[in-house]
Amino acid sequence: MKYAQRIMICIKRNKIYLYLLAIVLILSQVVFLSYFIHKTNDRAIIGLHQKIGARVITTLDWDEIEDGYELFPYEDIRAIGKQSEVKAFDYRNEVILDTKNIEKIGVEGVREATDITFIGIQYAQMMDIEMKTMELISGRVFTQDEINNNAQVMLISEQMRLHNNLQVGDTVQFEYFEYDEIEATEFDHTSDNSTRTIRTKTPYVFEIIGTYHKQALHARGEKDKEYTSYTNSNLLNSIYVSGNLVEQMQQLDTKKVEGIAGDVTYLLYDAKDIEQFIETAQKYVPESYMFVDMKSMSEQMEGMLQTSRSLSTMIFTTSVLLGIVISMLVLFLVFKHRRREFGIYLALGISKRGLIAQVLSEIFVVTLVGIALSFTLLQFIMPSMTGAIIHNEIMSSREKQHMPIDGIEKFEGVGSIDAYIKPAIQLEDYIVVGVGVLLIILGSTLLLLYQIIKYPVKDILLE
Repeated sequence: MKYAQRIMICIKRNKIYLYLLAIVLILSQVVFLSYFIHKTNDRAIIGLHQKIGARVITTLDWDEIEDGYELFPYEDIRAIGKQSEVKAFDYRNEVILDTKNIEKIGVEGVREATDITFIGIQYAQMMDIEMKTMELISGRVFTQDEINNNAQVMLISEQMRLHNNLQVGDTVQFEYFEYDEIEATEFDHTSDNSTRTIRTKTPYVFEIIGTYHKQALHARGEKDKEYTSYTNSNLLNSIYVSGNLVEQMQQLDTKKVEGIAGDVTYLLYDAKDIEQFIETAQKYVPESYMFVDMKSMSEQMEGMLQTSRSLSTMIFTTSVLLGIVISMLVLFLVFKHRRREFGIYLALGISKRGLIAQVLSEIFVVTLVGIALSFTLLQFIMPSMTGAIIHNEIMSSREKQHMPIDGIEKFEGVGSIDAYIKPAIQLEDYIVVGVGVLLIILGSTLLLLYQIIKYPVKDILLE
């Protein structure tokens, strides 16, 4: 108890320790920033690995497209899906149906709400929900029989349900319009001046079996507002149904659709089979498409995060070197300020070992207090600061590569890189940085201890 009291008295009496406290506060925050950027990047890549797992995606290879692209034929998509390595597969085909029974939802930034779009899926459990890019709010997902047998059941957004005062179990009638003329690009089937002639109307009555919620996108600049507003409007006005049913509707039109131009996701039984799967499936895939697996997506993400990684490494190296130099200077001042005091302690019979232990204890306590104060501030500002730095670097990388807001790194059911950047401080982060800063300060203390060990008591007293 007396030893602890003596340490506290020495700390309070020597105001020069305030300089050391300030150094610890600054050093721990800078080191934590660099460490946290690096760890957030690593966790983003780990999160991507966990989410993708044994998935392989076929997507348009925009770097190779010069004179347009082919549709990926439905029959070839299914042929790949029958390979022995494939557990399940999913793709999206879309169609627009009309109804007067549901009102579209508008969002700020879009003059007119996007059309109600029916998105057809093949995987009953819905990969978006499995991969947590979509949340099931109420009701249930599809059964595979409903997908295979073209059942007229649907999942709508929770916002659409609330906006139209609907409930799970309600039925809504829609109409699919078939047109004779296909040349026009803009038309209005409710207008007498329509440039396309309605050939037939086919009614469909859908039962609501569930509702979902998808996180809205947030614009990170003026350039992105229009894009994000349109995408958010589309999210709210999307309805999920059987993909086979959508394909059936597409065959009714004059211009039949025989394939898709979007992504196809194949879920394999084992990630070890990815290379064999790609080699076998390659013959079915059009030239304008490419395979994307966990390895290639990780490489792409690492490329997008490379700048922030380099920044964090530079900050860490600089802060550690400066921290050591400044700490040594401050501790040298501590020794110079207390040199005579140390000599008196030694003259009174305190051993050098005992004095070194006391000095180490004093510096240890001051450092711990500084780290604790620093971490108290860090938990409020570090996650948002780290997220902003990484997102800014991603946006900068996209602009240099002339990529859109979601970039070519966005695939169906996987989401954009931004979705994986979730700065959250964990206990291990505090421990690693705290121990690191403590070692830097105590390591710098060797200069002070060397001065005590080197000089005889007489020299210390007389100087």
